[in-house]
Amino acid sequence: MSDVRHSLEASLEFQQLLTSIQTEPISYLDHTFCNGLILFKGRIWLNNDNPCIPNLLTEYHATPLGGHLGVAKTTHRIESSFFWTSLKQDVKRFVKECSTCQQTKSITRRSAGLLQPLSPPTGVWEDLSMDFITHLPPFQWLHGYTRRS
Repeated sequence: MSDVRHSLEASLEFQQLLTSIQTEPISYLDHTFCNGLILFKGRIWLNNDNPCIPNLLTEYHATPLGGHLGVAKTTHRIESSFFWTSLKQDVKRFVKECSTCQQTKSITRRSAGLLQPLSPPTGVWEDLSMDFITHLPPFQWLHGYTRRS
C-alpha cells in the first residue's frame, strides 16, 4: 500500500482530482479522501497509467492466492478493493497474455463429429485411400490362436 500511496502522490491526475474533490465536493459525491487515498464508492482510486497496476494484476491473478481464475473472477476480486477506468480491459489483456492460462485452457470448439464414409469409386483407380490403424494386438491374441512348437 505504501507503493500505491507514493505512486499516487507523484501523479498529476491524482493531484488534480484531489483538488477538484476538495473545491467542489457536491460534484464528486462518490469520491472521498481517506488516509492519503481517494476512494471511489469505497474502493481505492488509481489512475490508468499507475505503475502499481501490473503488480496488482499479477497478485490477483498469477500468484497461488490468485489461482489463474480467469477474466471475470479476477476482475471481480480486484474490483472489490480498487478502481481505475480501464480495469476490465487491463484484466482481459493480462489474462490473454498469461502463458500459464494459455497452456492450460480448455478447447471451446465443438468436436468434429463422426467420420463419413467415402462413396464407392465408379472406375478403376478413380479414388484411392488408406486407413492407418496402429497399436493393434498381435494376431494370435485376436483369434485365440497360439503357435505350436
